Amino acid sequence: MLMVHVGVKNEGIRELPTFNSALQALGEPWKPLRFEEQLRRSFKDRISERQSQIQQQIRDAYFEIYDRGESLDDYVNDLTLSWISFSPEWIDLYADLSDDLIDQFVDQKISEKVPNTQGQGGEPLEAIRRRNRAELVGSANEYRRVLKAWCAKDQISRVAANCWSETTEQLAREAIASGHLDFRILSGDGLISALARAKLWPANMPRSTTLSVLGLSDKNLREEERQEEQRRQANLKAKRSVSFGGAEIDGGEDGCFQKVANAMEGAFGSEGFKRRSGVANLETFRSRSRSESGGGGSRTRDPTYMTEEQRSLIGFAGELAAYHYLRQQAQGFADESWLSSIGRRYLGLPPTGDDDGFDFSIPRSRGPLCYEVKSHLGDPGYVDLERSQVAAAVRMASERRGRWRILYVANAGDPGSITVLELPNPYSDQGKGLFRDERTQGVRLRIKRGD
Repeated sequence: MLMVHVGVKNEGIRELPTFNSALQALGEPWKPLRFEEQLRRSFKDRISERQSQIQQQIRDAYFEIYDRGESLDDYVNDLTLSWISFSPEWIDLYADLSDDLIDQFVDQKISEKVPNTQGQGGEPLEAIRRRNRAELVGSANEYRRVLKAWCAKDQISRVAANCWSETTEQLAREAIASGHLDFRILSGDGLISALARAKLWPANMPRSTTLSVLGLSDKNLREEERQEEQRRQANLKAKRSVSFGGAEIDGGEDGCFQKVANAMEGAFGSEGFKRRSGVANLETFRSRSRSESGGGGSRTRDPTYMTEEQRSLIGFAGELAAYHYLRQQAQGFADESWLSSIGRRYLGLPPTGDDDGFDFSIPRSRGPLCYEVKSHLGDPGYVDLERSQVAAAVRMASERRGRWRILYVANAGDPGSITVLELPNPYSDQGKGLFRDERTQGVRLRIKRGD
């Protein structure tokens, strides 16, 4: 059966229906051949390869609708190409799909969707988008000032779209998503008109930035600039800050580590902290099944990342919790055992190297006890290891000359639930089955350029 399968596949299975009919006639255990996954992948790849060209055709067919000022909702939906879907009947007909076959199918779909595929040409779609986006980004601050100053004069009836309170990049994204930046080169009042058609400009606001037309003065504009600067500073502070015990602490301020320690004061001596913390009770992972390795779904929002200041605050809070845990649990622990740079800064100790692969080290005649701290505001159930940490863990995996452990700190910002859990070395005999490699860490590869 395998030899027949491969041989027929290599010939393209031009007679797949006939071949499958013969297999069906044979009965069990013979089953028809299906190559659905391969067919769908080929179809998807070809659509992706032709996407820009198809979208260009769609745009050209909508020029008249755009110029008449009609809704572009259908145009935006057509650009998704959701109407070009895989044909299920191919599963019973083919072992593979040629580009020519897919192209014929796609071209037929295009002619059915937009019979006037010639339309009006002009500059390429992506070139127009880029120029209009650059014009919008360059004008966004001016637009934002006059728009918000105009709305401030009557906050009940004058309302700005939410994108004007977000980043300029988000404003540009929403403008492009509307489809109104895809047809003509825009500038000045023409660009404002496009924003109005996209419902991104207040409906009852004149399509202009001229102060006299808007009933504004230089004073109105200066007041808006002052408030905008206040909002900008508040936004920057929020991006540097983390809440600890209800206190918002700015990671850019001098003495921020001491403020974290003050906010968490009393947490580490509590009976609750001592009861929650200790050696973790971990379950052994069974082997991963195929169904568990599926990819994630599509995103609806961009991922958000913590700033360096926020990461530093959370890292310090976790190390401070580990510091108190080790003081309570580890014999021979001293302040000098805290080796990380943030710990040395907090304690006022001389700096040491910060790339040892662990944050704490307690000397022992038979080898040091080394601890790497991993801090989380929540309890996500994973740890990320850097290259130096992996190297240290592997080096001490046998535990003959030193031991390496992870101190997993959960709920680092909540004095009432902060917890330190001691995890084994994932590369030791004890720890191998207690961790699952999610393969999310990057790899650094050095290059050497010739002259």
